[in-house]
Amino acid sequence: MAGPDNRPFHAVTGVLTVIAGLLGHAVTLPHPLAWLFGAVAALAVLIPAEVAFFVLNAERPVKKREFRAPEPAAGYDHYSLLGRALTAIEKVQPGETDLASAFRRAVAELEDRAGDHAAAVVELRVTVKQTTEKLERHARDENPDPVMLVQRMMLYREQLEDAIAAVGAG
Repeated sequence: MAGPDNRPFHAVTGVLTVIAGLLGHAVTLPHPLAWLFGAVAALAVLIPAEVAFFVLNAERPVKKREFRAPEPAAGYDHYSLLGRALTAIEKVQPGETDLASAFRRAVAELEDRAGDHAAAVVELRVTVKQTTEKLERHARDENPDPVMLVQRMMLYREQLEDAIAAVGAG
């Protein structure tokens, strides 16, 4: 019934209005103001019909739903950790290749053992994640101490290599 261009609805409303007006006039014909009763009867049909039409066709505000990206099914996205770590390494100490290659080897090892839940693999996964977070914190630091930064990079590389060796031995 309610369409934006519904001419048959308006035509039927018009015909019913005319009929109601004629009936209102005919019923009260001996009265000198019979035309007034006919007009009131016509408006009694016309106004509710048109109001109903406009109410049914009114634009309703649509609630916007927020869509979120689904959480990763595996729980660990090693390549995004690698990307974040390499970005942080470049920001903290441009040209650092030893730590970057250790990260690449660690992520390759984690991808090779994706379904493995051995203690060494879990330890490597935790080490990669924690080291990435530490590097990101260093990247946000405004005035890092260069000597301490070099020593920490060496320590992170050694921790990653030890974890990789533990996975390789286990």
